Amino acid sequence: MQNEFVAKMNEAIMNKKNALMECPTGTGKTLMMLTSALACAQKLRQTGENKKAQIIYTSRTFTQLNQVMRELKKTDYVPKSVLLGSRQVMCINDEIKGKNLSSNMANFKCRSLRYS
Repeated sequence: MQNEFVAKMNEAIMNKKNALMECPTGTGKTLMMLTSALACAQKLRQTGENKKAQIIYTSRTFTQLNQVMRELKKTDYVPKSVLLGSRQVMCINDEIKGKNLSSNMANFKCRSLRYS
C-alpha cells in the first residue's frame, strides 16, 4: 500500500495535479506524503525546473507539528523549516505566557488585551 501511495503522490506532484489520498490510521500517510513531496522538490531543483519549490504543511495542533518534524528528522531529508504556533504557544504577554490556558481562553485574553 505504501509503495502505491508514494507512486501516486509523486505522479501528482510531478504533473502538478491535485491528489486526494486515503489510507487507514497508522499507515504513515503524513510521513509518506512529506517525503514524497521533498523527493520531488529535490528532483525539480536538481533539474533546474523549479529552484523555489516549497512545501507548506499545516496541522491543527502544535503537538502534531512537533511530532511530524521529529519523524521527518529521522529520514534522509533535512528541509529548512519554520514552526509557527498559536497565541497559546507563541504569545509573549505575561498575562498569557506560561499560564497554561486553553486555546480559547488564550485567544479571549489576547483579544481583550488588544482592545483594552
